[in-house]
Amino acid sequence: MQFTKFIHALSHSGDSDKNRLEIHIPISPTKIFFNRVHYLAASLRLNGGRLAESRIITTIGDDSEPFDPDRSLGWSKRYNIEWKWVPRELFRKHSYFATRLYRFRHRFRSDAVLMLDADVIVAAPFDDLIDQVIGEQKLFGVPANKSPVPRPAADFTWEKLFEAAGLSEVPYVMEHTGYGAIEQNPAFAMSPPYFNFGVLPMPSAIARKIGLTILDELEIVSRIENIFKGQMSMTLAIVRNNLPWGIASFKYNFVNNELYLQKYRQEFEDLRLMHFLNKSTIHKENIFESIEAVEAALNQEYHNEVDRKFVEILRPVHEVVKSEI
Repeated sequence: MQFTKFIHALSHSGDSDKNRLEIHIPISPTKIFFNRVHYLAASLRLNGGRLAESRIITTIGDDSEPFDPDRSLGWSKRYNIEWKWVPRELFRKHSYFATRLYRFRHRFRSDAVLMLDADVIVAAPFDDLIDQVIGEQKLFGVPANKSPVPRPAADFTWEKLFEAAGLSEVPYVMEHTGYGAIEQNPAFAMSPPYFNFGVLPMPSAIARKIGLTILDELEIVSRIENIFKGQMSMTLAIVRNNLPWGIASFKYNFVNNELYLQKYRQEFEDLRLMHFLNKSTIHKENIFESIEAVEAALNQEYHNEVDRKFVEILRPVHEVVKSEI
């Protein structure tokens, strides 16, 4: 049934809304990342509903000579994928953070832009979220799981970053999704607008505004922080430009961690985009190493319902990917 649904989506492009959304994914030019893009693209075509034919722009960062992945990836031409490279000198300077943020410098051609990590799988249509983004003309995202402040040996504070950026008082306006689930200390419950980068949709006009200053923000953050520079650069751009934003439901960025079930049970029952962020029972780095690795993961027995749900959703996507190799 699911595979028939996929074939129907593949042959009825008129049912989709091609120019409403473009999806931007940052990757390295490695086998595991190309595999992730394949699974993500297949899941979009299978489960994306009106947005199933959306253009996917994959931004590649590496200190190497650019090449065209279409020449070696036989499956890629089945999908609406474009490959772009980060300027080599920029990557040498900022590594993977440049790959993430250079996406904001592209020429956007759709009503909305979705910044998406490669370890995300489309579980069900999410066009209602994109309709809200376009209708309200706001950036919408799920807050980061935890505050970046309470880390051993970390010398980071939001106040120090805002001072370096020439911004005023820190607006503590966003509660982290992990508060009450994986973090219990109320002192670390709030941050300024600080989103998880896994799923971040916005109107194209806002993406363009962010692109004007985002690399300058990265330079500022790099003097203060070394781990979460991409997300923090986004925070500075949002506050500096006074950009409108809203909080998206956790169902649009559900993490494979059962600790979130107590707080987000309703969202779990209606999850739309699942994020392989955890490294416990289903390891985000290992599962997409190869078709065989995914197959092995699908055949394991899982004892928590989040893992079982993720495997249930991934299985028909895997069957599509296998048919294209």
